[in-house]
Order: sequence, then C-alpha cells, then structure tokens
Amino acid sequence: MEQYQRVFREFLHAWMGGGSDSGLRAELMATSVVRAHNYVLRRWLRGLTQQPEAEFDAAMAEVISLFAEASADRSGGREASLVIVRTTRELDQVIPALRKILG
Repeated sequence: MEQYQRVFREFLHAWMGGGSDSGLRAELMATSVVRAHNYVLRRWLRGLTQQPEAEFDAAMAEVISLFAEASADRSGGREASLVIVRTTRELDQVIPALRKILG
C-alpha cells in the first residue's frame, strides 16, 4: 500500500508543478484516495456491499469534495478561470475582450 501511495503522490506532485508548495497537498490527496479505495475494497471483500463500484464512485466524490472545499476556502470561495490564447495581439488588447466574455 505504501508503494502505491508513494507512486500516486509522486504523480500528483509532478502534475501540480512539483514545487515546494504542492508536496503536502499531493501527499494528502494520495493518502485520501488510497484510504478511500481500501475502505471500499475491504467492504467488498467482507461481503458488506453488493455495489462496490457505486461505493467507490461515492468515496472518490467525497475525496474530491474535500479538496474542492479546501481550494474554495483558500481562494475565498471565488472561482478562477484559466484561458489559453494564442494570438499576435498585444496582451492589453486581449484582456478586456476576455473580461467581457467571462462576465
């Protein structure tokens, strides 16, 4: 289990940019996913669930909601948008148009 968690943590850390600020978050996310997975797996192996796939989906949704709530708390509940645009226009020309589109 530790090896699986380590591999998952390393993937998440790299996916989040690999900076010093993403190490703890990657660790927490990897731990949460592995623990939630193992919780459902144990229930299935013990015959405590007839729908392990549905329970797994619910467990992953719970993990996602925990981290989504934490992200919203850190950002003050504001959503952010990421827009990638390839253009020859100057940035000062593009930003007003993007603001208008995003409302």
